[in-house]
Amino acid sequence: MKKILCWLILVLVSFYSLGQDNPTYSKIDSLINTSEFGNALLLIDRELGNIKVDEQIIWLKSKKAEVLISQGNLTDAETLLNSINSLEKSPKLQGIVSTNIGYLYLNKGRNDLALQNLEEAQAKFQ
Repeated sequence: MKKILCWLILVLVSFYSLGQDNPTYSKIDSLINTSEFGNALLLIDRELGNIKVDEQIIWLKSKKAEVLISQGNLTDAETLLNSINSLEKSPKLQGIVSTNIGYLYLNKGRNDLALQNLEEAQAKFQ
């Protein structure tokens, strides 16, 4: 279990750093880090309405899934992650999606699947 948590922390730190060059994305990260999930969802949804670039949409939807998981809304998070998992994306975004799928499985108590997805994420980030 410690191994899974260490990988999750490593991957989430990488995930966090991807949005640092955009002030709005930094604000989303800040809201998530302070457990202001409702405000984070509002900002994510507002940004999703304005963004037309596929990679940014995937990043925002991944963040939305992260918030939903943190709120305990695992069903909606899983639906959202499944919808973006099949899309074409860069290796970094593949890693982000795999990280959130791992996070989802950790919250569902499926440590075996969490470990598998977090290992995939780690490989994508390398």
